Amino acid sequence: MSEHNELRSILAGEVILPGDDSYEQARRVWNLDIDRRPAVIAMCENTADVSAAVKYANRRGLEMAVRSGGHNMPGLSVCDDGIVIDLSRLRGADFDRETGIFKAEAGLLLRDLDRETQEAGRVVPAGQVTNTGIAGLTLGGGFGYLSRKHGLTCDNLIAVELVTADGEIRHVDDEADPELMWGLRGGGGNFGIVTEFTYRSHPLTSVYSGWLVYPQDQADTVMQTYRAVANGAPRELCTIVQYRLPALKLPAELQGDGKDYLGIFIAWSGDSEEGARVVRPLQELRPLVDTVQTKTYRELQAEGDDFTTYSFRWYMRAGYLDDIPEELVTLATKHLAIAPSTFCLISTFSLGGAIADVGEEDTAYSSRDAQYAFEVIAVWADPAERETHVRWAREWAALIDRFTLGGVYVNMVAADEGAERVRSLYGSGKYERMAALKARMDPGNLLHLNQNVKPAAQVAPR
Repeated sequence: MSEHNELRSILAGEVILPGDDSYEQARRVWNLDIDRRPAVIAMCENTADVSAAVKYANRRGLEMAVRSGGHNMPGLSVCDDGIVIDLSRLRGADFDRETGIFKAEAGLLLRDLDRETQEAGRVVPAGQVTNTGIAGLTLGGGFGYLSRKHGLTCDNLIAVELVTADGEIRHVDDEADPELMWGLRGGGGNFGIVTEFTYRSHPLTSVYSGWLVYPQDQADTVMQTYRAVANGAPRELCTIVQYRLPALKLPAELQGDGKDYLGIFIAWSGDSEEGARVVRPLQELRPLVDTVQTKTYRELQAEGDDFTTYSFRWYMRAGYLDDIPEELVTLATKHLAIAPSTFCLISTFSLGGAIADVGEEDTAYSSRDAQYAFEVIAVWADPAERETHVRWAREWAALIDRFTLGGVYVNMVAADEGAERVRSLYGSGKYERMAALKARMDPGNLLHLNQNVKPAAQVAPR
């Protein structure tokens, strides 16, 4: 263990090694399907620590994984035998009430971001799972309940503090390095380790939101009305359709074998009376459960916390859709009927609106014209059930391939989809631009534990 004494001597933060009391907890990530054992974990206290850890890793030839919230589903924030550069202790935040500009260090979770901004009656558009770290979410693009109204998280990103692959600390904004900012808005962790984000915020304190739950055998009828409401809806409306709700989201009287329900989640970020008018056609279908009401934005954000705990193993396939045709609804219902557990999900999330206001070539984030994101998530607890669950999710992805647009949100790419999936989600022209930026920022591809874009010199000719 003494080989890492040098790292202890140069870091203000804690250095954790195998055998230390805190090692097992420190190596753990959100997805329990990931079981990796790093040689050393650097619990960085500040940006200087991150720089020192990067330089140390380079001197020692250690593979680097970077962790903010550890919420990355394929587990790219932890590695075997290398170093985990852990940002979770970088929790500083600073809000300028006059300008609405919010600075947040990379260790903040979404719940921290929401707490800090809501104290001033503001929001930074972000994701919808509060134990997600802000870093991976922002760098991948970041969509959530406010994206249709205010754009992606990366669209509200103004500047960053970044540690390069060789350990240099840089301030980056659109004036200092517009090409790098272009890549940071959707290019993932390819171009450096961001330790602080500067965001634009927006006024918002309350929302009109909740679940509408219907018998699953009424899915076709309900979805006809849903399409009429959702297609062309005001930008204040965001919706999620879950084609079978997990039992823990249902009241006790609706739970039981053979009882399956379609759920539509409503998140309206405008005037509640106007929101009630927009969603009334869905409520007139007499859902078995209707929890839609005015609540605080933080209450909305916490809606999924009961299901996204550090208690399960996860596998996801995802993509984009232009619409939700009737045949897809039928297929979803049938495929959920053969799901290996009742925790497995098939969902669609509404996009469009302000997301499409930004030009496709203006950021690395891709597929801005998509109207919906879909995801199939296999969820299980027993490691022995992994193969069955993963196969079920893959079968769904193959089953609906003809409906999809071909792209995928970079933070939802499965670990087994390969490099070609990353290239295809950006498109060849955008990928080549990113590869050129990667060659400038990280020519040795030292930061490759991400949805990796290889430096231009490493890109094979097409």
